[in-house]
Parts: sequence; C-alpha cells; structure tokens
Amino acid sequence: MFTDIEKQQLQNWYISITQQKHSRNKHSGMSQRQNWIKANPCPIEQKIISLYEEGHGFKTLASHLGLTYSVCRKLCIDYIGIDHRKGMNVVTDVLRKKRSDNVRGKNSPWYDWPHRMPQLSAKNGKTIQGYYTKKDGNKVWLRSTYEYIIAKWLDKLNADWKTEEKCYILSNGERYRPDFFVYENNELKTIIETKSRYFNKDNREYKFHMFKEEYGLDCMLVTDITKFTNKTYHQELKEWKQQRLLEN
Repeated sequence: MFTDIEKQQLQNWYISITQQKHSRNKHSGMSQRQNWIKANPCPIEQKIISLYEEGHGFKTLASHLGLTYSVCRKLCIDYIGIDHRKGMNVVTDVLRKKRSDNVRGKNSPWYDWPHRMPQLSAKNGKTIQGYYTKKDGNKVWLRSTYEYIIAKWLDKLNADWKTEEKCYILSNGERYRPDFFVYENNELKTIIETKSRYFNKDNREYKFHMFKEEYGLDCMLVTDITKFTNKTYHQELKEWKQQRLLEN
C-alpha cells in the first residue's frame, strides 16, 4: 500500500510539524504550525486521500504506515484535512469485506480448532465429535451426531457447504457462530443450526432467532433430525462413532 520511501517522507513531514509552534499570528489568526502545513503539504497527501475515499479506514492506513491509530487519525483529519466519515458511513464495503476475510478460512480464530485448542474439545465430552470427510474430500470437525446427519444430507444434495466458518456479533454484543453455511455460486444462501439435546446449554436458540432477525439471511433450525435420515438416531450414532476420524 505504501513504499518505504513514502513512509519515510510522511515520518519526516510529521516530525517537522511537531517542531512548529501552536501560537497564533494576531493578524492572520493562523498558528505557525498551520502556516507551515499550508506551505508544505504532505508529500503523499493525494495517495492517502485516495485510499481513504476508496473505503479504507484509519486503522488500515495506520497499520500500513507504521503509525498508531491516534497519530494517523490526527494526521489525516487535522493536518491533511480529510473530510472523515461519520455515523453509519464509517463502515464501508471495503471494511466489510476486510472484516469478513479476517474470519474466513485460515484467518478464522476457529480454523482447525480441535488441533490448536484441544482444551475446548475436552469440554464437550457429552457429544460424539470427530473429523468428517466431505464428498469433495475435505475434512471438517463435527461436534455431534446431529451435525453428522446434516453433513451427510448436504453431501447427498451436492451442496457447497462449510462448518462454523464465521462468527457474528449480535446487537446485544454477544457472539453467534452457526453450525452450517450453505453456498450457491460462492454466495452465502442458508444458515443451518442443529437443535440437539445440548442446544440450549449455551443459549444458542435465542441467539439463532436474534441472528435470523438481525442479519436477514435464510436460516433453518433443525428440530426433527428424522426428516434428514432413514435410519434411527442410535443407528446414526453407531455409524458416526465408526466413521469419524480423530486426527485430520
């Protein structure tokens, strides 16, 4: 986003600003610092403005410039004079995509969590967990027999699906991570939540309904698992114990 030369130019410019006094001229009403900035604009001003107008935020700019958020914000608003976004306009499409990318795939804090955080698996001893091999050959971690049944059902439909791919923030500040994400043409179409016997141990049902109302996605809450299999629950349980893999 910025070259080392551009970063050094900005750093030198900022140091020069801090050396100027704040005292105002009685005739012009401008301080020595303001006069200096007017006569010596930021050497990478247009690039910073362009990136901000594209939708990048101050945190992103600060990260790439090697500055703290506070310093970057002050530079952009007070010294460069950027007309910064306010209210609902603060979050741009670029920022939404960045936040989404930050919780997908290997960037997700829950990526391959059974290996990286085995202590969490130990806390879920009441359910039968393990790796399931999808129709496309990829392996995913399933937390229960209910999830195993839904996973097989989705594979029979040749659906493009993933598990626990993203965590959402609800309006009350709590987090909700759905069980299944179903895609069509690489676009998220449906969220599926399985309501097993342990579903309400962490208040997942009210989170599911809050999520459905707030995010407006097509959501399915599976309450009757028999609709998705021709076998009994105990037959599926026995099969899952035999089929699951404990190592990826």
